[in-house]
Amino acid sequence: MTSACLLTRTGCWLTLGWLAFSVQAAQPVPAADAAPSPQELQQRAQQRAQERQDILHTRSQIDARRVEGEKACWQRFAVDNCLREVRAQAREQDTALRERELRINSEERQEKASERLRAIEQKQREKHAPAPMTSSTKQGAQPAVKTPAELAREQQERQTAAQQRAAAQAQREAAHTAGVAEREAKSEAERAQRVQALQDKQKAAEARRARGAEPRRGEPLPTPKGLPQP
Repeated sequence: MTSACLLTRTGCWLTLGWLAFSVQAAQPVPAADAAPSPQELQQRAQQRAQERQDILHTRSQIDARRVEGEKACWQRFAVDNCLREVRAQAREQDTALRERELRINSEERQEKASERLRAIEQKQREKHAPAPMTSSTKQGAQPAVKTPAELAREQQERQTAAQQRAAAQAQREAAHTAGVAEREAKSEAERAQRVQALQDKQKAAEARRARGAEPRRGEPLPTPKGLPQP
């Protein structure tokens, strides 16, 4: 009898808890404004955090009641049927909590996506926005009238720049001419060295040929043609 009363009381707690959270989960969620203020966004975030805490607390209570109901089931004859019933009620209540969690997460994702979209649109508007009007812009494109002193200074600056460009060009041409002359002189010197070396080789060859035609010491002079040999 005690086990049956305990089981009945546990089932009543589970049923009442499930009904309470089903009613709370079924409450309509206020629609999000198109552009909520920072204060509203902060308030919504706080509400979601509080609701998550409530869900965790309620889930811990459901687990505690499930454990108590399972203990009561072990005192009954049909233990398996009792355990299945208690666990099914706990799963049913946790399903309601899970639906609340999914709703909160979905609202948070939609809110963050809306914020990102608004930020992108704001950047696009700032990118294509016309430049602010300044005093010079308001006057239009009318050229400013220059004084004779300013005109003379600009003329002098242009002349100085032209002289500097001419001097730089002259330096480049002089350097190029000097480089060409130096390369030609070096090439001429190398050509003269090659000619001199060739002439020296030719003279050495002629001297060797001349030494080869002279009779060696101790050798008889060649007999002229037509005379008897000694």
